[in-house]
Formats: sequence, C-alpha cells, structure tokens
Amino acid sequence: MDTGEKILALLEQIQQEQKQMRADMGQMQTTLTRVAVTQENMVLKSLDALAEGQDLTHQRLKDLAGKDELAELREEVRLLRTVVAQNTRDIEALKAAQ
Repeated sequence: MDTGEKILALLEQIQQEQKQMRADMGQMQTTLTRVAVTQENMVLKSLDALAEGQDLTHQRLKDLAGKDELAELREEVRLLRTVVAQNTRDIEALKAAQ
C-alpha cells in the first residue's frame, strides 16, 4: 500500500466517522426536542401550579391574625380560664353552703 492509498483509506475512514457523528447528532437533536417538549408541557406547568399554590398560601397567611392579635387572644383566653375556674369554685362553695 503506497502513500496515496493510505491517504485515501484515512479519508474514507474520516468520512465514515463523520456520517456516524451526523447520525448521532440527529439522534441527540431528537432527544433534545423531546426534552424541550416535556419541559414545556409538564415541568413548566408544574412549576406554575406550585407558584400559584405558594401565592395562595401566602395570601392565606396574610389573612390570618397578626402576631399582636394572636397574643391578645391568648391573653383573653387565659383571663377567661381564670374567671371560669373562679366561677366554678364559687358555684361549688354555694352548693356546699346549701
């Protein structure tokens, strides 16, 4: 095999490798297109749904009583418990006195 034949053989090998690379690139493009479509149809919609849920949760939290109001309500409950306990003792004492 002389130099010219060697060069031709190498060129033929390079051409075959290029064809294979082009075929591989075509398959990669198909896969990439599938991934993009999946992302658009599924992932992005799911992210939008999550964002909407987060917005709804945030709005609900804003609608709940603030920390100051909650502290006031807790204090009122403590006071009511104390009054109820005292009233219960008073009623028991009155019953015992009869």
